[in-house]
Amino acid sequence: MINPILSQVLESVKADILTTILPELTSSDAKFSALMATEVLSYLSMWDQSAGEFLPEHTAKLTALLKGLNPGNRQANNRNHGHELESDVAVGSPDFSTNYFETASAVDMAISQAPADHFEGTEINPFVLDTLRHDQDLFAAEQQALGEGTSRNTSLLSSMEKNLTDEIVNDYLAEKHPSLLDVGKVAGVKRIPGGFSKDTHTISQLTVKGVEIETLVSRRDLPFGPGENTVVDEYELLKALCENGYPVAEPLICEQDSDYFGQPFMISKKMSGESGTEAWGSDSKQSISICSDLAAILAKLHNEDPSRYGFSIDAQQSPREALRSYIEEWQDRWLYRRVHVSPTLAAGFQWLLNNIPADVPIISLCHGDVGFHNILVDNGAIVALLDWEFAHAGDAMEDLCYCRRFIEPLMPWDQFLAAYEDAGGIKFRERDSIFYEVWGQVRNATCCSVSWYGFLSDSYRATKMAYQGIPLYRQFVQQTGAQLLKISEGA
Repeated sequence: MINPILSQVLESVKADILTTILPELTSSDAKFSALMATEVLSYLSMWDQSAGEFLPEHTAKLTALLKGLNPGNRQANNRNHGHELESDVAVGSPDFSTNYFETASAVDMAISQAPADHFEGTEINPFVLDTLRHDQDLFAAEQQALGEGTSRNTSLLSSMEKNLTDEIVNDYLAEKHPSLLDVGKVAGVKRIPGGFSKDTHTISQLTVKGVEIETLVSRRDLPFGPGENTVVDEYELLKALCENGYPVAEPLICEQDSDYFGQPFMISKKMSGESGTEAWGSDSKQSISICSDLAAILAKLHNEDPSRYGFSIDAQQSPREALRSYIEEWQDRWLYRRVHVSPTLAAGFQWLLNNIPADVPIISLCHGDVGFHNILVDNGAIVALLDWEFAHAGDAMEDLCYCRRFIEPLMPWDQFLAAYEDAGGIKFRERDSIFYEVWGQVRNATCCSVSWYGFLSDSYRATKMAYQGIPLYRQFVQQTGAQLLKISEGA
């Protein structure tokens, strides 16, 4: 195998095209293009995975034929005889690839310059015939490898992730929680796009009047997630938040048995509203109102005692020491799961640990991913703050600095802080904002590094894991380095 990473990514992309993209296409031209793309990906992956299994034998056969094809050792002409595997002839590539290309090129040239009596009607030279037979054997070996590769990768992907169907969800609810079917039987299960840390599906039910309505949401653990956490913990937190009046999706059940949906999951009430700012971001009055609501929610959250919500607090540690321990936990995760070395992330963690804010007043309950991508808004009001998997005991400044980039296009930052502090929030420390800007990039890069580990270790070979591990990882690492350079330049 020349590059196992490449073939794994290609197979993952091919699977997404076939299972997710192709079924949604309506244009016949688009469907044909998608099928052509999967065929190309199949061959590229097969060459990468399996060429080493059959090319050496084929090369040996061609080498044996070469003397018969070119008995006089004629000089080759200067024409370029290429091959689709020519790109493999690079420094560091396996010998079998280089040898095959060189030998195949020599045979190609010998046949091209063979005397006319090698091709007189039906009387084709025996050495040429043997070459044709060997090429047929090569194509047959490729076809066999294609079939085996597709079967192997399909089996691997299906074993990692269970496809949720209407029947699976309906049978589970009927068996374990029949009261949730009062509206009607399950009539639709739809995966919500994204889901980098958890797998989310909306569940529709068919009413007695024959109307299909979305009533429930399933949030399922991934086979391997970037945060390496579970919905089981998130469920307990959401229950406590809901009981204390926070706008969250009401959690209804939590199932730890993976036999039902393939992984532990929880089901919550489907909330109204939409995430993002598209529906209201252009209305300045509504934007200021919604941002002010968020300021009040965060102020209340940051005054909570994290221990009341299941987070352990070391009474012997100062807030600053607790923050250091939290950063070190993430550093340990990066060191344990990283696939690539990264001088930038190493420098990022060291800079963070050597620049812990000096005067963290208290340890607060923090959401960890506050932004309008995780907030449902309906009729100008926040109805739910979503995705609490990164919630932790920490410095409230982390949430404030993280959400700042979402707030500033909608509301002056000083007005947001005024609303936050008027609602009882901590005093914003501008001098510490650069610390949390660096921390946000380092943490996100670490999550992407963990995802890439999950992909390469076959814990979860999904395209979204490769997407996090390749382009997103580089984006966050680049931004980390840019921040550190900016700091060093005094900007």
